[in-house]
Formats: sequence, structure tokens, C-alpha cells
Amino acid sequence: MNRQTILFLLPILALLLIGGTYTFKWWRARTSVPRPTPTTLEEGINIEEEGKSLIENFGLSEENSVQLKASEGVSGVGVANLSDDRKELTIIASLPELTGENAGSKYQVWMQTESNQLEKIGEMRLEKGGYVLDVSNSQALPEFFSLVISLEKIDDETIEKEMMRGQISQSAVQGEVELK
Repeated sequence: MNRQTILFLLPILALLLIGGTYTFKWWRARTSVPRPTPTTLEEGINIEEEGKSLIENFGLSEENSVQLKASEGVSGVGVANLSDDRKELTIIASLPELTGENAGSKYQVWMQTESNQLEKIGEMRLEKGGYVLDVSNSQALPEFFSLVISLEKIDDETIEKEMMRGQISQSAVQGEVELK
């Protein structure tokens, strides 16, 4: 190959490499699922105004509190508050009253660990215009767990209708609570 041919093909090859790189990046961004970035409480989790008023109504602090996300089609707000020693958990929620077709039903709270083990941790009670559940353990709660509030008509070991969900990750070294 002579010098003229090489000088002619070199810019074409460079354009193909640049185009291939950008095509790969575009395709990867299009097909990959974004992972949520945890926000530590020290950085400040955005607890919405409804969540803040719920916290004030129950006399809790925003420190170590995580807002639970309502499921699609569910109105209401929920907040989980973890104690500093990680042995006590308070879950509060503003949920629809259990009347009409939901009369006789109850709101239950479930904990799901990293190993997907699901455990019912209690039934919420109506108090001060919202539902509440206080959980006290002799041992610290797991490093990572999800909380699920469900509407239950039958008292069994399965979730009938998920109302709210939130994930809590605890860093044993730093003593932080993260929302994922």
C-alpha cells in the first residue's frame, strides 16, 4: 500500500472507531436498567410535606426516618423511624379507613430480608388520625431489609394487597440509615 492510500483510509478508520464507540454507549444506556443511588439520612432524604406532618402528629423526629412509597393506585403516606440502637422501629402511615368493602380488614407490616425471607412483624392500629406499629427487638434489626404495609382480609402468611414499601440499609460502622 502506498502512502496516499494510507492517508486516505486513516480518517475513515478513525470515524468508524468513534461511531462504533458512541453507538455502543448509546445501546448500553438504552438497554441497561438504572440502579437507584442510596441517599443517606445525613445527606437528607426528602420527606414530603405530608410525611413531615405525619411525623409531627406522632411526635417523632425526622432523624433516622425514611418515607415509604405508596403502591400504584394507593393514596396515603408512610414513614418508618429507626432508633439509634437499631432495636426499635416505629412505622406510621396515613391510609384509607377500613370501611365499606374493606371493613374487617387490617393493615399489617412485613419485613423482608436480603435472603427474601418474609416475616409478618405486626398489625397496625389506628391512632391520632393515622395507623401506627411499634416494634421492639432484643437484638438489632438486620443490616438490610424492606418494609411492606399490606391490606389483609385473611390472617395468613401471604401478602394480599401491597399498600406501601420502603427499603432500609444500615451501615453498622457508620450508623447510617439509607433509603433505596
